[in-house]
Amino acid sequence: MGIQDSALGVVRGKVISAGGFTRHPKEILKVYPDAFGGERNGFTGLCLAFDPAKEEAGWTRVPDVPGPARQGSIPAVVGEEMYAFGGFNYTDPYTYPQGYQLRCEQGEWEWESLPCNFPWPIYGAGVAVVGNRIYFVGGADYFRGPRADIENFHTEEGRNGDPVGQA
Repeated sequence: MGIQDSALGVVRGKVISAGGFTRHPKEILKVYPDAFGGERNGFTGLCLAFDPAKEEAGWTRVPDVPGPARQGSIPAVVGEEMYAFGGFNYTDPYTYPQGYQLRCEQGEWEWESLPCNFPWPIYGAGVAVVGNRIYFVGGADYFRGPRADIENFHTEEGRNGDPVGQA
């Protein structure tokens, strides 16, 4: 399947692709008919794993990313856990502050909601991991601003009037 803006990381030697958007699902609906919530394409929470040591097995499904289907969640891998923060779709509230953690315990993959949300809805930030800390730079929120006719990406002004990223 062609996919854009999935959260991508490597956990325990497996390449993980979580969520994203596509208009070109190819044959994926034959294998996973629920991949787009009953639609032919669009936003997805589908999460797939690929083991380069077992290429012949191809991509296998692991639990879907929790919450609404979205693209552009900001991925980070710390140790043996992958994180996905924020992301957006075209359904209100459009952009999300939630974060989730993916880990594999005794061969079972599991997503867990993080106990605290990002301070604001976020999409498209740069990310770096140093040791066990995750750093975010930039990002945008997607919403209809107070002086706008349509929804759009905003960095200059967040939903509360402050620039995005300034709590």
